[in-house]
Amino acid sequence: MTAYPYTHLFQGQFLTVVTCGPHIQVLDTATGALRASTANLPEGCTNAVIKSGPILCARLDDSFDYLATSAEDKKLKIWKVSTLQLLSESRELPKRPTAIQFTSDAQTLLVSDKFGDIFSYPFTPVPVTEKPKKDALSSHENPSGGELILGHTSFLTDFCLSNDCQFIITADRDEHIRVSWYPQGYVIESFCLGHKKFVSALHIPPSSPIQLISGGGDPVLKIWDWKSGRLQYEIPIVDLVEPFIKMTPPKRKKGEDDNDGEGRGSTKRRKKKGKGKAKSKELEPLAEDEDIDEMPEEIPEPRDSAEPLNIDEGPPEKVLVIGQLGSLQNGSKAYIIWRAVGASAIFACSFPGSDNPSPRIITFDFGTPVLNFSIVDAHIYVTLDASWPEQHTSLSRDNRDWVRLLRFESDRFAEVTGAIPLLDALNSTHLLSATTEERSKLDLYSDLTALPKRADFESNLVEQEAFEALPEEDTASTDKAKSKKALGRLKSKKAVAKVMASGPTAIPPTHGDAMEPGPKRVKQRGEGEEEMETDP
Repeated sequence: MTAYPYTHLFQGQFLTVVTCGPHIQVLDTATGALRASTANLPEGCTNAVIKSGPILCARLDDSFDYLATSAEDKKLKIWKVSTLQLLSESRELPKRPTAIQFTSDAQTLLVSDKFGDIFSYPFTPVPVTEKPKKDALSSHENPSGGELILGHTSFLTDFCLSNDCQFIITADRDEHIRVSWYPQGYVIESFCLGHKKFVSALHIPPSSPIQLISGGGDPVLKIWDWKSGRLQYEIPIVDLVEPFIKMTPPKRKKGEDDNDGEGRGSTKRRKKKGKGKAKSKELEPLAEDEDIDEMPEEIPEPRDSAEPLNIDEGPPEKVLVIGQLGSLQNGSKAYIIWRAVGASAIFACSFPGSDNPSPRIITFDFGTPVLNFSIVDAHIYVTLDASWPEQHTSLSRDNRDWVRLLRFESDRFAEVTGAIPLLDALNSTHLLSATTEERSKLDLYSDLTALPKRADFESNLVEQEAFEALPEEDTASTDKAKSKKALGRLKSKKAVAKVMASGPTAIPPTHGDAMEPGPKRVKQRGEGEEEMETDP
């Protein structure tokens, strides 16, 4: 038996809120005393909380009065923080959420999802009397009547509002950062373009609200003048961050889907009757007088960039994913704070400037993977995956903490030690036990698998390019040594690549959110083959 790690921590002047698995706990910041917990609700209510699954997204309003959460059941819930009274739970989100945020007046909630859209919901639910219809701009129906603010053509990873709530800045898996007006999300102010890989974290520093910090899979953090879209600085980080990455992506199993079947371009497969009944035939070399274009082909099932890798050779490589960005003010200097998914350290550097374009990066290693951090003045509360296997760390299980506190001073991290009631309570008294199966449902490091693009599809394209580059006279002699089956696969790969290149992922960013609805269903059939349906 182990315990649930703390996946979110929000500290206020009087109350501290933490999420752990499916549960929420509220503690007194000064004494560490437990004020409320969903684990202590009446049995029927607690079972309902557990059944909803681990909490995926959580956000507090600025006044620390209300908490918005969404778990695996995709229900948008609002809680009163002081008592954990559930104020609303009737709204079902259309797709799995990636981020939640209150507007400054706390009267509206914004929710982004894996389909690339952001919807707004009023604080008080409005009854939906009839089934909402999908409008011309929405990519999918919203069962709770949410208002579409904007949409991307890719997995939306993070978003933030400007300090005056006039602009909304969004990032996606396809390297785009878009600055739009709020709530008129169809009006584009600028694009911050320059990332080569996915963007997974955004942050507007309170000390410099005209700047935006972004990070993801690139080896650098980028700092922008977000209103103009101009890149100001790049901070190289990969060489210092990579040694601390402890978790590597698990090998994907055939049939897995990054976006839980909800992202654009996801596929649903149905087996056609009779598949597998055909007798296998011995492969024969291609006859000299046989035309490649007329030969019978065995066309493999098309695969897209969302289909999982199935690679068994060699150890998995480390993947850089920036999981969180923040900032703090220490005296007259401002610092950027960040963590990487699966890394055992947190990192900091001063803001670059003309006098210091490449600031020194400061690290603090905890020995176990960092899950989250919360900045309060110059103090940083860090939540850890303390149940990480013992064989990977020199720390014994008894000497590991679930939450640790750092103070940032004189360009370095210093750990705060001694009797701290809140930390003592979080690390012992108020831990909630979890079975191995319950803990495995948390999927703490899923971004390592979901965000990077597929390497195997790129290798297929390289193979096709090499085949196309062969001279005509060499092609014929080469083909003689190839079987009909191998040549059929090469041709089908080429055809699939051509189709994918013209799909949504090849569409450049535009200055509007409307998309022409595509065909409702695309089918490819071959005798004895599977039938594929592609959702719009």
